Amino acid sequence: ALYIILLALFNDLTMVTISYDNVIPSRSPDQPTINRLLRISTVFGMLMTIESLMFYFLGKNFLVPTSHFRESNGYTESLMYLQISVAIESLIFITRVPEAPFYSSRPVTSLLLSVVVANVGVTLLVTTGLLGPKISISDAVIVWVYDAIWFIIIDLLKIPLTMTVENFFPPEPSKVGVRTAESTAAHSTPDQQPHSLVLPDIDAGYSFIRDAGSAVGSAFSRALCNSDTTASHNMREVSAGPAPPKGAGVV
Repeated sequence: ALYIILLALFNDLTMVTISYDNVIPSRSPDQPTINRLLRISTVFGMLMTIESLMFYFLGKNFLVPTSHFRESNGYTESLMYLQISVAIESLIFITRVPEAPFYSSRPVTSLLLSVVVANVGVTLLVTTGLLGPKISISDAVIVWVYDAIWFIIIDLLKIPLTMTVENFFPPEPSKVGVRTAESTAAHSTPDQQPHSLVLPDIDAGYSFIRDAGSAVGSAFSRALCNSDTTASHNMREVSAGPAPPKGAGVV
């Protein structure tokens, strides 16, 4: 019970700073629904459950070298609490950017510091023995490395998995921005085909690299056009010759 209370406490304290976080503006109006939020939460919940179960079974066999993890229930509970706490706190950086890699948007400093302080605080609590059996430093390092690996895995899987789930539950037509029936009919596309998921064509969320390349290419093209225009203007001035002196009359 104490582990659950502390887990919720640290998580709630971290959530306070999310209201000050940086966000990426959406290209279209957002219309969040409870059903969609539940589906996305289920996806992340299943991934976190698999992560913790694999750590338990791998730790019992070979991942955790300390024999206390296999022999002492109290040691096992403390180490599992550390694994779950670090994983949940770090998950914030993945979910705050649901349609792009976690590094595509820099979190606000207060959010970053709150997550770091919470994870370091939990680690100190279990390594000093304040919550139960004292966890060895080497086992705590194994937990951090394991959660870091799963952090990368979940960030890579979040977009394909959420797209797959959303494909089975197509969203209702959005009414945001609709003014009149005439404007809707004018902008409607009757030949539009329903969305279907094609796995090879999944945008894994890294299209911002392509967009950045396009922006650089456009800037380079504009620079070439400006240089050509300047060169043509100079050529015309040279061919026209020097301008007549001011005040000179025609003979």
